[in-house]
Amino acid sequence: MRICIVEPIGILGSEVQAMLPDHEVVEFDSRGMSDADLIERCRGCRVMALTSRPLSASVIDSLPDLGLIAVAFAGVDSVDTAAAESRNVLVRNAQGYANTAVAELALGFMITLARHVVTLNRSIRDGGVAQVGNELRGKTITVIGTGGIGREVMRLSEAFGMKTVPFDRDSRITLLDAISGADFVSLHVPLTPTTRGLFGTDQFTAMKTTAYLVNLARGPIVDAEALDTALGSGSIRRCSARCVRQGSAPAQGLPATSARQRDRHSTYRLRHR
Repeated sequence: MRICIVEPIGILGSEVQAMLPDHEVVEFDSRGMSDADLIERCRGCRVMALTSRPLSASVIDSLPDLGLIAVAFAGVDSVDTAAAESRNVLVRNAQGYANTAVAELALGFMITLARHVVTLNRSIRDGGVAQVGNELRGKTITVIGTGGIGREVMRLSEAFGMKTVPFDRDSRITLLDAISGADFVSLHVPLTPTTRGLFGTDQFTAMKTTAYLVNLARGPIVDAEALDTALGSGSIRRCSARCVRQGSAPAQGLPATSARQRDRHSTYRLRHR
């Protein structure tokens, strides 16, 4: 069986080959490579392993031997799953591998926002004085998405003495009701047609003007223009996000704590598990 690792996945191809000596393991970095070149390099591929490279229907349809797409990442929105399903190609991800890393980063962002860590750092370096921040204890956090990461965020938040309000598609209250009393709103849902643009003008209007938004899910879950307007008008206080919109400048008011697209999963322990 031919296995193609087309992006760095946290384990070397030689290690995979050692574990699967009876199979052919091919490793290369396809980031920036055209679909045509990827198809040519993956001829005869039965298993394709990748992280976040977009995998189009044309690639999937052009590889008749392909049977499994293994995504070494939490989400599969970079893969045309409809095309894979029509070809009976299995798509599997690494769900749960970064629950701790992402949840801890969410709490780190919350502390950074509430205690003005970034702006205070700049102010003190410029000879200014410290500002008064807010404690997490006693505050309310609404967690949108109660999968593994969302549950871990709630567990950690409760350890800080926060009140947690979970919200998912089975909740008996509306999203607007869930966020209206929150001091923090943390997003942990996958990117799907239903969740794309989930947070827009109506949601920001419903939030307290003193509330903070933390988005460690996919960028397009939040409407970037609506976020920019909310921050500019003072509808919400601040936001920390892994990615506002691919290829766009950060929305105004985003602090320097905004994470690069992949940093949310990065810890030394996670990389060496």
